[in-house]
Formats: sequence, C-alpha cells, structure tokens
Amino acid sequence: MTAQWSFADRGELATGGLQHGDAEDPDAALVLVFTTRQSPGQLVKELQFGHVLEGRPLDRELAMRFRRRAPEPAPTSGVEIPVDGRPRGFRYWEADTGWQAAWRFDDRYALVLDTRYRSGRACLDLRA
Repeated sequence: MTAQWSFADRGELATGGLQHGDAEDPDAALVLVFTTRQSPGQLVKELQFGHVLEGRPLDRELAMRFRRRAPEPAPTSGVEIPVDGRPRGFRYWEADTGWQAAWRFDDRYALVLDTRYRSGRACLDLRA
C-alpha cells in the first residue's frame, strides 16, 4: 500500500490517499482512495492529467498551463457505491485512462476513488 499526500498553500493537509492493489501486476486491480478538502472535480482533473503523463518525462511548463487553464471535467454519470454499508450517490468520470468517482460527505470533505485502465481493460468496472 502506498500513501499520497498534498498540502494547501498554508501547509495544511488538503488530500490524503492510499493505494490498494499490486502496482507491479498489470492484471491486478489498483485503486487509489482519497479523502480531500479540495474540490473533488479539481482532484479528478489532476488525477486524469497525471495518468496521461504517466511514464513520460515531466514537462513543468505544460503541467502549469494545464493546471491554470483546464476546467474541472464534468461527470459522465452517477453511480451508487456503498460507504459504511449504505449506498451513496457518487459522481462518476470516465476517461481514456481510467475512471474516478467522488462523493462529498459534508461541506468540508469528499471521498474520491481513482482507477487506471491496465492490460487494456477496466479495473473494477462499476457498471458491469
């Protein structure tokens, strides 16, 4: 399991995430689970952009232009996912690189799930 963290400008923890699955096995499910204080759509935008850049050399200028200019992506649909045994209405984003789902559980925090397409197929297809 791998942890990922991001901090707000004032040094406060903005997003914490845990990766579940075997990143070395291309046939294994790989899911990242984030709790965030930032806009879930903004986090989805950053995750999708990171997937596009995965395995490529870092281009800081491109990354800064994207971060400033690209709008938050619109959800492609909704999906119900149980949280603590109760179904919750998540917003769902389908992208060429994988899918993300987000649920805001109060005015300060949201839960964001992130997967990547691996071995040419979906990881944990929620629509099946």
